[in-house]
Amino acid sequence: MIENMSFHALHRDEYFTFGKRVKEIFTGYELETLNLKQPYDRVVAALTNLDEAMIKNSTAALTTEVVNKDIRRDDGFIALRNYLRACVKRLKPEWQNAARLVLNEIRVYGVNLHKESYSAESARLNNLLSDFENKPELKAAITLLLLTEWVAELKQAQAEFETAEKARIDAKASTSEIKTDEACLELRKTLEFLFQFMELNYQMTPSEEYKQIMRKINEVIAEFMSAIKARKTRNEKEEEENVEA
Repeated sequence: MIENMSFHALHRDEYFTFGKRVKEIFTGYELETLNLKQPYDRVVAALTNLDEAMIKNSTAALTTEVVNKDIRRDDGFIALRNYLRACVKRLKPEWQNAARLVLNEIRVYGVNLHKESYSAESARLNNLLSDFENKPELKAAITLLLLTEWVAELKQAQAEFETAEKARIDAKASTSEIKTDEACLELRKTLEFLFQFMELNYQMTPSEEYKQIMRKINEVIAEFMSAIKARKTRNEKEEEENVEA
């Protein structure tokens, strides 16, 4: 039997990788003889559709420039946040108090604001940077903690992201968009149909080839489920650390 796969936990690129790995398993088998050609062809078609959707998104809706600028501002925010957490541990009370003051302001907008959508992150980060500039107590704390240059770099990174994002939106306006989420759902349905079809066929006419294919599929599923579990553990650990901070 084929093991359960947590499709809902897959990221978009993981959908494509998983589908591609499953597709490759069938190489070398006589699919017509095994009565698998029709469900296999449906998977191939859905995989091709998702590939086209991802290419469209990567070239028009989600340019490399936007991704790089988002990573840059994320790194700047994370570095600032982590430095403040370190300052709280210092032996100097004035540094501890100043760091807590700035961290509390960050908590207003979210210690994980870098995980928000592009627009939500921009809104929160711009509000936070505005507070840094316009609230005297925060300006004093930032100066004491030697963070003036760090804040300036973060502000610059945010401005550069907004410039890249505007260019992306302008390009997207004239481009017809293939919906990646729908393509992922289509691939999921075709894979689930293929798995169910194989299990029923195997129950009616057991064969060594079916057993081999299902074993290989289970190996791929186990690999992806392990990755999903590891990611969930990392996220839970990070959430715990953020609560404690």
